Amino acid sequence: MRWVLFLCLPLLTACSVQEMSEPEPMPTPQMVVRQGAVSNPDETEDEETEEEVPPERIAYLTIDDGPSESVTLRILDVLQEEGVKATFFVLPYQGVDHIYERILTEGHAMGNHSYSHDYKQLYGADDGVFFREDVQRAKDWMEEQFGHQTDLFRFPGGSQSWDRAVIERRREILDELGYRVFDWDVSTGDTAPGPTSKDPKALISNVMGRTAGRDSLIVLMHDTASKGATAEALPEIIAQLRAEGYGFDTLEHYERPQA
Repeated sequence: MRWVLFLCLPLLTACSVQEMSEPEPMPTPQMVVRQGAVSNPDETEDEETEEEVPPERIAYLTIDDGPSESVTLRILDVLQEEGVKATFFVLPYQGVDHIYERILTEGHAMGNHSYSHDYKQLYGADDGVFFREDVQRAKDWMEEQFGHQTDLFRFPGGSQSWDRAVIERRREILDELGYRVFDWDVSTGDTAPGPTSKDPKALISNVMGRTAGRDSLIVLMHDTASKGATAEALPEIIAQLRAEGYGFDTLEHYERPQA
């Protein structure tokens, strides 16, 4: 029996050497593709993001004749809290530079509303000479004081308040100076005679009673020191416009409806 084992030992040794010298092949690697990965590493794919759908109705809140410490700052606080941008048609006042700067810093638009706001002079019978100089003076003041340029203009009192031929001549001047002219679609009525101009509920009603059928809405209000009711009404005006499907923007982005 010993001699049989002796003869088989070399064969077992050879088999062991053969197994060690020929290892089993490694399994073929499996490609694992994670969700969101791309097959070609040289190509990139943006992550899927949910796009915000813009509202179909836009309201442009416009505030004239300020700024004032007592009202404009309250309006700015409301706009900031609500995340709404507005357009301020300002006049040049002393000692309130911090308010103009806040208007611009917080992303609102600031438009030219003339330098003097003097109806008699602006619309006088001088073929627009005073008007041109006054608008240019306001333009220079805004650029020199705040480094701000604008192409937005609103006639003091609105274009509909004056003789058509007078306004047409002044529109020509504004065209030459590179301005776009804006009136309004609805007004809060905060400059109307009588007690309703001091009643926040009346101001809200004046706006919301005129939104029917309007997908684009320019709203007029004022922020002089006597317009505290406007600041008080503003949060509810914003809330009710939102409830009717309006978003908000500045007149810098206004596109006139196609005729």
